[in-house]
Amino acid sequence: MNDGFFLAGSSLAAVLAVGLALRRRRERSMLDAWALRHGWSVNPRAGQELMERLAGLALMQIGHSRRVLTVVHDPNGVQLFEYVFETGLEHDRETHRWMVVVVPLMTTCTRATISDERWVLAAASHPAFRRIAVGSAPVNGNGARMAVVDDEEAWHATLSRQMGNRLTSEPKGRSWEVLPDLLVGYQASPVADKIVGDLVSAAKEISKMV
Repeated sequence: MNDGFFLAGSSLAAVLAVGLALRRRRERSMLDAWALRHGWSVNPRAGQELMERLAGLALMQIGHSRRVLTVVHDPNGVQLFEYVFETGLEHDRETHRWMVVVVPLMTTCTRATISDERWVLAAASHPAFRRIAVGSAPVNGNGARMAVVDDEEAWHATLSRQMGNRLTSEPKGRSWEVLPDLLVGYQASPVADKIVGDLVSAAKEISKMV
């Protein structure tokens, strides 16, 4: 009887493993196709490096089974990838897919996280950081776009100018994080030309204002 249970369990595990492999192959192929249509290159080896380099992002502080799928880049070093994590366990497990764009910055910056998502702002919080308004939003406004920053004076000046006005017009649910040498933007989204194209265009535009 024990052998029978073992064989049944092994067969189920094999079926689940095959199903997971097929699902991840489909996930990869979606951005592969986008890259081909838009003249970007696929970098199959960049996933682990990005996971390590971006480990401090608020986005990567939630869930489990975190992974970077297809990574593509343009000739200027702008990278785009699908990031997936899961919440819950067993029959309550849920997969969350995000599109993430990474743009190299020309200057060194202090840390900032800008979002209208309360969980993103909470994940970015640190005792040494401060929360400030973006545009005319009240500091504790529900659903307002806020910034968690490590240099309040510098970011208050930056966000009161062109960059702050630009960020207030961003779609709901899109977040931005500024690292010392990178601008990272992300939103929960399927791979669709209009959505992905708009995210990349916004990242390139905002990176020039940092």
